[in-house]
Amino acid sequence: MAINTDRGSFLPISPIVDPGFIQKMDVNGREFKELIVELRKAIREVITVLNKKTTGRHELTEFVTGSTYFSDPTLNSTTPRFPTPRQEFLITVNFGALPNTASKSVAHGIIFPSPNTLKFVHIHATANDLTAPAALEIPYSSPVLVNNIAIDVDGTNVTITTGSDRTAFTECYVVLKYIKD
Repeated sequence: MAINTDRGSFLPISPIVDPGFIQKMDVNGREFKELIVELRKAIREVITVLNKKTTGRHELTEFVTGSTYFSDPTLNSTTPRFPTPRQEFLITVNFGALPNTASKSVAHGIIFPSPNTLKFVHIHATANDLTAPAALEIPYSSPVLVNNIAIDVDGTNVTITTGSDRTAFTECYVVLKYIKD
């Protein structure tokens, strides 16, 4: 059962051995011991694939997604910390309503271990006008400059800046993905 790394982590759905064959096996025999070895390999592959999958949870607290990023390029076999893949973390911020031609900041709750050790890899939001209904992806880019919406993150807050009145968008969720060195 080989993992196809070209198309992601997927396992084929096929039995390792016929269940009827297992019932006839001698538990002290060579065939049974080989079966145990094959089962352990299959379980290891399932665990590996499962650990590589991105989970679909969006929590209001820090959550490990299951995605990993390449090793920190500043590390090598001679540095105190050996290069290893870095876990991706995710936090969702319930931002509330968008502002009227202004900036609004909401605390994200991320604890930075120390300066320059946390790096954002994806910042986005979706705002909903529940009466229209309509939605905007943020950042929002428009050929009409006043309609643009920007999103920024610092060590404490998520800030969304609108160039026009967007208060009809009363529900907004911000998704922050980041890695820690």
